[in-house]
Amino acid sequence: MLDDSPPDITEITSTSCVFNWQAHKPLGRDTLSYILQLQIYRKENDYSEIYNGELTSYRATNLESGVDYRARVCAIRTTNEGLSLYSPFSPATHFVLPRPEDLAAALSASKALDNRLLNNDNREQQLSFINRYRLTIYRKFQSMKLLENRTLTDQQWAFVISVGFALLAIFIAIFANVIYSRYNNDASISVDNTFSPSSSSSFPGIRK
Repeated sequence: MLDDSPPDITEITSTSCVFNWQAHKPLGRDTLSYILQLQIYRKENDYSEIYNGELTSYRATNLESGVDYRARVCAIRTTNEGLSLYSPFSPATHFVLPRPEDLAAALSASKALDNRLLNNDNREQQLSFINRYRLTIYRKFQSMKLLENRTLTDQQWAFVISVGFALLAIFIAIFANVIYSRYNNDASISVDNTFSPSSSSSFPGIRK
């Protein structure tokens, strides 16, 4: 009915502790209860019952520090007919409650460790904040640098385009000048041919 896990011990002091064990899955409408037994190791041959109920945890008090204890638990399934079925006891848990001076030293060491971990966490948080700040500044600098590069590139393109338009305008002006010059030359040649001496003989009354 119960697994082979021994009871766990938590919330330890010099004179008390809490026992915890795993619950058993009920069968049908049968009820479950548990028996927790305690033994002073090597002084008492028999276990004494310190808890009988349906809960899966129990706080034991009025214990002695520096004493070897053993604790075990079993489950009881009660059927509808009132029949009680006991499971085998679990393996025993061996424990010794600390003396007050040992407990105080342990608590002091635990607090010192907690403070050290807290300081490390604060230092890590500060370093993390600094790293995030540096990363933000770096990204802003990179974005500003990229924007500056893009601005210079746009200016260069504008200069190239303006130079291209200027060259195109010069080429068009030269081409127009050439066409205009050829047109003037052709017109002057035509006028000269019209008023040449050979053409004057064609008119009557004009002698050479």
